[in-house]
Amino acid sequence: MRFHIQLAGPEHEAALRRLLAEEAMPGSIRLAYTREPDFFAGLNLEGAFNQAFIALEGDELVAMGTRAVRQRLVNGRPEAVGYLGGLRARARVRGLLGLSRGYALLRKEHQDGRCRGYLSTI
Repeated sequence: MRFHIQLAGPEHEAALRRLLAEEAMPGSIRLAYTREPDFFAGLNLEGAFNQAFIALEGDELVAMGTRAVRQRLVNGRPEAVGYLGGLRARARVRGLLGLSRGYALLRKEHQDGRCRGYLSTI
């Protein structure tokens, strides 16, 4: 399998919503973090600046993750802090994507200087 990692654009909006709706969080209670009716409008809730990273297999969107930056208090002072989250992948490609390629793109995007560091949840 060959994957192409890139930033998502408006042309990926419907595929992003579909991925989120179809790939709920696994477990005894399945939870889907959908963004209806517009993926990017929902993403704006995470921060004033945000990006979605996607993995494409051919023309099919098979995985995604997000980067958002917003103001937080750090040691009592306002500071821009990044958040990495929203990782979703089709079951058939989980473990095959090589997250290092996604993080390489993130490293390049981080050079914009919008924040010094990131929080994330697993």
